Amino acid sequence: MTLTLDRTAPRHDDVPAGWTAKSLGGPGPLKRALSANEIAAVGRCVRLVEGQRPEEIGRADFDDPAIATLMAEVHDRVQHGPGAVILSGLDPVALGEADFTRAVAGLAAHLGTLAPQSPKRDRIGYVRKEADNPDARGYQSDIELQPHTDFHEIVALASVSRAAEGGLSGLVSLAAIYDILAREDPEALALLEKGYPHDTTGDGLLSDAPMPVLYRADGVVTGYAMGVFMYTAAATLGEEVPPLLTAAMKKFSAIARRPDVIVEFMLQPGEIMFWHNFRVLHSRTNFRDDESHRRLILRLWINPEEHLPMPPVYLSQRERFDALHAAGKPAIVYTKTGIKV
Repeated sequence: MTLTLDRTAPRHDDVPAGWTAKSLGGPGPLKRALSANEIAAVGRCVRLVEGQRPEEIGRADFDDPAIATLMAEVHDRVQHGPGAVILSGLDPVALGEADFTRAVAGLAAHLGTLAPQSPKRDRIGYVRKEADNPDARGYQSDIELQPHTDFHEIVALASVSRAAEGGLSGLVSLAAIYDILAREDPEALALLEKGYPHDTTGDGLLSDAPMPVLYRADGVVTGYAMGVFMYTAAATLGEEVPPLLTAAMKKFSAIARRPDVIVEFMLQPGEIMFWHNFRVLHSRTNFRDDESHRRLILRLWINPEEHLPMPPVYLSQRERFDALHAAGKPAIVYTKTGIKV
């Protein structure tokens, strides 16, 4: 479902953390068009890093006053504003895929350091359908991905090209889900705040502590929604996930899919979406490629210097992912429950 922008919807600087599709009227308040000066600054910096590997581009390599100001604004929106921003104005066709990738990496470097995404130690993931996908990673398939979190604090998706059909992106405010559960089902909310251990590798390596699905501290709501790994952990522990927690997870997921809660839209070629992964869920509808249209999205996991109030286990799990991938080992594998992520 694609929602059109209500002209009375709040501007980005008025958007509360607990926004919904209904309160926003569509993705418009989350969007930020680059100015001509900012686009020119990106072009200048791309020329400075010509031939450089995107993964190796640092903030000092991609430095310009206009870009520094832009990305300071993005940082503020992601960390302290609505939690997400969609930049528009770059042209991946005019830049070429290689330079567009350098531009995305250079902008991201202003938010933190890029994290490896697999045992290949790749710091830029290519979100597309792959014929060879032995680990059944969701980002290398064309299937629908329900609202969920990834594993690092800031995530970026940059669209290079669209599919022939489908591939809508979705964003959901975790603060909104928290508020809805507080009204509708406080008992479910309490169970989600307590959480359950995670096991992402299926080899008995549990998270340092139970992983809260929702958490609130100092007025900031964060969350970690990858419930599949609860069931892997339960298999490791030789027990079942408590039925009431399973029911709470189903309620959580149902709220995240409500049409008046989730904002769905097409990420257009050249648009770059940054969001705080522990403040905002993301999703994708299934898609279909053809000979002339092949969906390609660049994905970056970013470790920022500033951390919001959140359970320490969120960060320790991220550190575990980084250590495993840096060592050339998988952090996500086939699970004992037979579910592949």
